Amino acid sequence: MDKKSIIGIAVVAVLFLGFAYFNSQQQKEYLEQKAAYEAYVDSVAAAARAAAPVADSLASGNGVQAEVAAAEAAAAVRERQVETLGESLTAAREAEAEEFIVENDVMAVLFSTRGGQIKGVTLKDGKDVTVIATGLMVQMALKAREMMAAEGVSVRVIDMHTIKPLDGELVRKAALETGCIVTSEEHSIIGGLGGAVAEYLSENCPTPLVRHGVNDAFGRSGTANAVLEAYGLTPEVLCDKIREALAKKH
Repeated sequence: MDKKSIIGIAVVAVLFLGFAYFNSQQQKEYLEQKAAYEAYVDSVAAAARAAAPVADSLASGNGVQAEVAAAEAAAAVRERQVETLGESLTAAREAEAEEFIVENDVMAVLFSTRGGQIKGVTLKDGKDVTVIATGLMVQMALKAREMMAAEGVSVRVIDMHTIKPLDGELVRKAALETGCIVTSEEHSIIGGLGGAVAEYLSENCPTPLVRHGVNDAFGRSGTANAVLEAYGLTPEVLCDKIREALAKKH
């Protein structure tokens, strides 16, 4: 069995154990929500029973008064439905959130009663510059790191496999510790990873940034390697972007 298969099996196993633990923590909350739902059903049934005489009046043809009574009964049912739903949402919102992280060398997943969030992964540490890459460009970033090491440049490589929600905490940490950032993606530099990181940094931690990806141009067709070469999505061009970021830093 090759290394990738072993890593894949390990990731699946870790996620399975994480979900199992998460589900056990949710059992109590589920029972509480079930009780709230049953109370909601009972309240709606009670309102319906209260409206039954009105239906009888309509059937016997009591005219305008019966129609008014029917409208009032329907409004009462809707009001109770809204009240019960509001009570359930308030209870869920005010409950104390529980969080834990399941991680390995490939990824980390934050589980929470407020929803799960995927975290970025620092694949290689470095102190001079950070490359935040996604998708195919992760392997290019690792190659570029080796090339820049020959020039005495220490490059940190982050695999930001999930762009939304962006792991802003990891971006901020890299910005503060290395002083400049390069993003790399096989996607337009507009509206992708580069844009997301630029938006985050501009509002939270202004830092020199260079975006590496597809510039604002029409797409081309061809073999994968030819298209990557045409758009400059190579370790060599990424190294140029790293040097550009370092120049901005100083």
